[in-house]
Parts: sequence; structure tokens; C-alpha cells
Amino acid sequence: MTTPTKALLLSVHPQYAEAILLGTKTVEIRRRRVAVEPGIPLILYGTSPTKALLGAARIVTVEVGHPDAIWELHHEHVGVDRVVYDRYVQAAPEVTALGIGEPIAFAEPIPLARIRRALEFRPPQSYQYVSDSFVRDLVLRHPVAEQLMRLMTESQ
Repeated sequence: MTTPTKALLLSVHPQYAEAILLGTKTVEIRRRRVAVEPGIPLILYGTSPTKALLGAARIVTVEVGHPDAIWELHHEHVGVDRVVYDRYVQAAPEVTALGIGEPIAFAEPIPLARIRRALEFRPPQSYQYVSDSFVRDLVLRHPVAEQLMRLMTESQ
């Protein structure tokens, strides 16, 4: 069994986080290169107005390429139309496409206020890497603890 030492905490607009957790959006696009390996856990933070950790998933694939090439490969899975995609990737020489699988919606989201009571925390504008100890401290005694820790420690 391989124990990941980090997870990717991703800030996502609530409607996109919901689509990921429902399994209808299976590719997340980022304008910057995201240096992660397939198999690591992904924790979804829903931005304003939700301001909470909403669920988790696993990164299945990581591809970097020109925005047009990534669109051609993944347009059916990114959860937006071409106009919205082009506006988001505007002027980016390359983008990262994160393939997402195994979504788990938390039965009870973890609100930002609770996170800040447990840890010194500022939500990332795009993403940040978090350690397994961060996850343990964050979810200690929270109803989602078992779900998230299982995802962090399952074999890849």
C-alpha cells in the first residue's frame, strides 16, 4: 500500500465542484502547470458563496498542452462551452488538464469558519499542495474524516 504524502487542494466555483462530484465534469482545466502525479487525492474547496470543503476525488491523468489541443481532446468533459473555455484560457501559452475520478461528495461540507478554528488557513486562489497531516488535523472529529483519510491512504 502506498501512502500519499500530499494531496491537491483545488479552489473551484461551486457549480463546477458540484459537477465534479456528480461525475459530469471529469476534466478540470488550469491556466498554469500543475505538478502532480496521477493517483494523488484531490480535495475540492468551493469558493464564494459556499466557502467550504465539498468533497474529494483522485487525479487520474495530467496533461499539459496548448489550449486548442486540450480543448480538442477534452471538450466533452470540461463542463463549459467553448466561449467560457476561451475566456478562461485567454493568453495562456499552455494549460493543464487534470483528469478526475472517484469523486466523493462529503455528507457534510466543512465550512471555512470551522477550518479556521482548527488550523491557520487561507483558501488558495487556484490550488495548493497539502500534507496528509494537514488533512488529519483538518478533519479530526469531523463526519468526513473517515472518507477523506481512506482516500488519502488507499493504494493507487
